[in-house]
Amino acid sequence: MTKGLKRPGSVSCIRIDELWFRHAIATIESMKKFVAILIFGLIVLPAPTAFSATFKNCSQVNRLYPFGVAKSLTAAKKQKGYPVNNPYVSSSLYKSIAKMDRDKDSVACEK
Repeated sequence: MTKGLKRPGSVSCIRIDELWFRHAIATIESMKKFVAILIFGLIVLPAPTAFSATFKNCSQVNRLYPFGVAKSLTAAKKQKGYPVNNPYVSSSLYKSIAKMDRDKDSVACEK
């Protein structure tokens, strides 16, 4: 018999098999808990609501969108220095802050 190898019926081999079995059971139990938490989170918890911000003035808009908000890509491209200073394009956001578009060029709160 070679040095370092254990016979299948030896005491240390049985101990290793027992430890491996306990580890396998513990892993399965922790996976069951993880799956239960995941399913609980998907079924019971409500979905997060969409981000809806209301802005009182252009200073608040410019904190999130430093170059303003454009109604369309066409309006954004008409801005001075467009490739560098490109405004955020969103028609729904523009509609909510359209009153802040002083020069009526379809870009609100541009700098």
